[in-house]
Amino acid sequence: MASLGPGKPMYTVTEAKINAEILTGNAQSFTMKPNARYKGWGACGRPSSCILRTASPVDPEKLHAFLIEAKRFAFRLKGYLPLAPEGLLHLVDCSDSQISIRPAAFGPGGKRKEGLVVIGKKLAPPNQEVITTWKQQVGTDIHIEE
Repeated sequence: MASLGPGKPMYTVTEAKINAEILTGNAQSFTMKPNARYKGWGACGRPSSCILRTASPVDPEKLHAFLIEAKRFAFRLKGYLPLAPEGLLHLVDCSDSQISIRPAAFGPGGKRKEGLVVIGKKLAPPNQEVITTWKQQVGTDIHIEE
């Protein structure tokens, strides 16, 4: 943006309508009004996230069982995990009532980092609920990155 208008002031806005004159530098100063529709993060508070990494390929049925249980503490889970027995990467995507586990498809030379991002409902460090549920449903070792 700065290269489009060198020397022009930069404005940070979220959830607001802005006058196009800001981009040309012809605008007068203004005060943004809060978005009346935004009511905060709700009872769960601001979501937190972590990345779950496995030490070995995961049994597909046990992963599915984990995803069903994870809906209690997570808004969304998405990423790439190796599935047993061959250890091939699969795209895992889970939100609300949707669970999808399918072979990862990458273009030529494409590669993805393994890991499952967990966007949680107030996950408390060190994400004990993620670890406990994984151990109960899958039974293999995991590493959590915050």
